[in-house]
Amino acid sequence: MLMLDMKDLRPGMTLAAPVAHPRSGHHTLLKIGYKLTGPIIEKLRTLGVSYAWIQYPNLDFLDRFLGEHIPLARANMLQTIKKSFTSMSHNVSTRIPLADYVKSISELTLVLLAHPEHAIYAERLAQCGDELFAHSSNVSYLAIQVGLRMRGYIQDQRARLKAEHAREITNLGVGAMLHDLGKMFVDEELRNRHGIDSDIVDAEAYQEHVRLGYGLAQWNLEPTAVSVLLHHHQRYNGTGFPGRTTRATGGGSEPLFGNKIHIFSRIVAVANALDALMHQTKDSTPVQALYRLQTDEFKGWFDPIVLRAFLKVIPPFPLGHMVTLSSDQVAAVIGLNADQPCRPIVRTLDEVDPADINLAKHTDIQIVAHQNRPVERYMYELPLLPKAPVTKPAARPAEGSAIPVRQPRGRSVSDELSLEDAAAWQQISSPPPTPATPPKQTAPPQKQPATPDPRTFHPV
Repeated sequence: MLMLDMKDLRPGMTLAAPVAHPRSGHHTLLKIGYKLTGPIIEKLRTLGVSYAWIQYPNLDFLDRFLGEHIPLARANMLQTIKKSFTSMSHNVSTRIPLADYVKSISELTLVLLAHPEHAIYAERLAQCGDELFAHSSNVSYLAIQVGLRMRGYIQDQRARLKAEHAREITNLGVGAMLHDLGKMFVDEELRNRHGIDSDIVDAEAYQEHVRLGYGLAQWNLEPTAVSVLLHHHQRYNGTGFPGRTTRATGGGSEPLFGNKIHIFSRIVAVANALDALMHQTKDSTPVQALYRLQTDEFKGWFDPIVLRAFLKVIPPFPLGHMVTLSSDQVAAVIGLNADQPCRPIVRTLDEVDPADINLAKHTDIQIVAHQNRPVERYMYELPLLPKAPVTKPAARPAEGSAIPVRQPRGRSVSDELSLEDAAAWQQISSPPPTPATPPKQTAPPQKQPATPDPRTFHPV
């Protein structure tokens, strides 16, 4: 099994996985085992299909990492978003179908836990005809993938709750699915921007989408999910939006900072930026996006523990992808190295005498291209975690300054998210055992005496 871009497909190649319609994850264009022809390849390009999985000698064992369960769950989630967003854009009084969202997230979570061997592919499942739908769906997928693997830290950040409730991440997924709901009511030009461009983050019209989403969702969702809609553009160093009114501000407002931002919003903040960077241009790659998250461009934006989790969980070079090595060999990624994500295990694409190379051990060789796109400049190493205990800053932090991170009680930060078990990582960092059934979502009241002010809203 090898993933190839459309420009690399050739007549006679046989599909190792179905080809879905690029605008609908439910609609299959071609089935497994189909032998490609020139006209079919051209038709796929015309439809906007960007890649295909093909059968390749000596790579059959990778098939078990690519099943239909997770793509189907992601497709269902995408359709839920598309249906409800469209309905609410036509009638603002339409209620959010909370049960559908909870079902989608629960289904995805259980599938991920039941099939831990499946590889993580951070690219979008389909474009679905609208950037906003595809973005919202993928942000939720990324948030759940990482959330499952850092539930110890989530529990620590929600210390006021009982452990079984603190570790529950259904509302993380629901909030992520709906995080950009308010964009349905802003100008079309702003709808497909995701807050990573300096020329748009300060635009008042763009910032309004978080308040619009909050206003639509406040009576329909649990507070922790609503907080994601309102606060996914907060930055860890206190330079995000929207502002929040507190006693300390004397009636004014200022953005949240540090651990005052709910952990779900901190996770979605990274997922939002990562998806936007991965799909900023047609030539964007996962390693490029993950690298940029660590540059001065985004300095101070993210919780360093959450950012490190994304860097460790989301592979810069996914399984089955084609890479070019500095030794001029072309290879496929067949294994991951947890502590050195940019140095995976690869197998050369030599049908006669393929060779396996662990790039973590062969430091004289590195990846220089991914799917024929140059990536040598984007190689990175995992950042160290901060050790300093938290101290409340006397004033709002300056642009680019860091917020000390509170140590999780009873264990070191370095142990959190360690994922050091090599065997487990070769199974794609298996999530924890199957969780308890998600708590029932209480129906929101039909009437409320007053509208909460988003400037003072803050969930437990």
